Amino acid sequence: MLRFFDLETLKVILLASPGFSATSLREHILAQATLTGLSSVLKAKSKFLLVHCSTGHLHSLNEVLKSDEVKVKLADTKFARESRAVDEFYKMIGIDEERAYYGPKHVIRAVEAGAVGTLLISDSLFRLFHYQLRLIVGVRMLGNDGSGLVLLRTLRALVGRF
Repeated sequence: MLRFFDLETLKVILLASPGFSATSLREHILAQATLTGLSSVLKAKSKFLLVHCSTGHLHSLNEVLKSDEVKVKLADTKFARESRAVDEFYKMIGIDEERAYYGPKHVIRAVEAGAVGTLLISDSLFRLFHYQLRLIVGVRMLGNDGSGLVLLRTLRALVGRF
């Protein structure tokens, strides 16, 4: 766990499972940290959040992330901003499906015309060199603070939102 995560910068360590698996895992992690003297894990004890879910499958992640206790813990994170942007996108599409554009040429034209309030783009697509060159002009047009740009992390696609 310490090889993959910097526990000081994490806001929450989310453990979710049906039954008591998450509780057992938390107890095991903390017991091993005590035995081996890993103070960084013991300091992060309050960051562990245990949540119940209906199954242990990946599709239950959406269920977990929508729970009230998780929303409260993640309220001031990038994830919350992404979730709000995606929810607003789905509401907009439900009202007027012709307001969304998907290709880079259409998106750049819409940005140049000032017709984009929020640009949603996956981080994996944004990393592609040719898309990055085309869209960087559009991103700059959305404002220097980037308030109109939401980079959706790849995990969002796994949760099944797109």
